[in-house]
Amino acid sequence: MPKEVFDKDYRFLPHGSLLSFEEITRAARLFVAHGVAKLRLTGGEPLLRKHLEVLVAQLAALRTRVARRWTSRSRPTDRCSNARPRRCMPPG
Repeated sequence: MPKEVFDKDYRFLPHGSLLSFEEITRAARLFVAHGVAKLRLTGGEPLLRKHLEVLVAQLAALRTRVARRWTSRSRPTDRCSNARPRRCMPPG
């Protein structure tokens, strides 16, 4: 974020105005109900919060049967991050 815009005096949203993990999960559940098969956390404010693993677990619980089948058929190397090969997702 550019310092010339987001300096120490910039007024960010108050904490109470941010979506809770439960609200993010509720929105994701609606997306999945309407056919979305893949959810991605690609950056932004939620990734900076404490207890991110709680949000990830809540979103992982929304996986559809199609997504579970795809994950279980993938090769083990497909479930591992290239950046950290020891951190692999458990099989679906």
